[in-house]
Amino acid sequence: MHRAVGGALAALLMAAPAAWGQASGAISGRLVDRATHAPVVGAEVFVLGQHRPVMSDSNGAFLYRLASGEYLLQVRQIGYIKAEWTVEVPEGEIVELLLQLEPIAFVLPPAVIEGRPEDLPTWFRGFEDRRVAKRGQFLTRAEIERRDPSVTLGNLLRTLNGLRMYCSRGGCTSAATSSRPRSPKSGPASSRRSRPTRRGAFPSCPRCRP
Repeated sequence: MHRAVGGALAALLMAAPAAWGQASGAISGRLVDRATHAPVVGAEVFVLGQHRPVMSDSNGAFLYRLASGEYLLQVRQIGYIKAEWTVEVPEGEIVELLLQLEPIAFVLPPAVIEGRPEDLPTWFRGFEDRRVAKRGQFLTRAEIERRDPSVTLGNLLRTLNGLRMYCSRGGCTSAATSSRPRSPKSGPASSRRSRPTRRGAFPSCPRCRP
């Protein structure tokens, strides 16, 4: 029994080099997009009759080791038409291929997006209500483009009533102002100075002046 096992093992070891030597050739390919010539990454490359596919790398390259013979090469990748090529692999040679894949043009139906006032956040609905009723001051895109799209934020804020700009070399700050009610002892309203109530820092505005 030991002799039978030893003989079978010896026969297997003698047959192994022959089996390993069968893959004496290879297909070395590179997959590119036919339109842009960019590498196709992560494509599956199949050889008919073989059990395992290989994947293209970040350069679109792949290597498939095979014995000599004629093979049907099939490539699949999302976004491309499935492609097939017949490749002849000579004994002991590496066949180099540059394969182009045809991208699939997806035509999507037109989409119509409609906004409803009730879908707006509560704070934004209040903002729109005040803007429509002209309760307050608003700097819209159209207003900014009408004045000067390249104007600084500081110069835009200088045009708002009740907002005073304080500028220096380091930048500009703003202060919302309000007037106290005039009393009989306070004198004319024009002599009362507005007092700052809130400040905020803004980017530097070279055209601002104190």
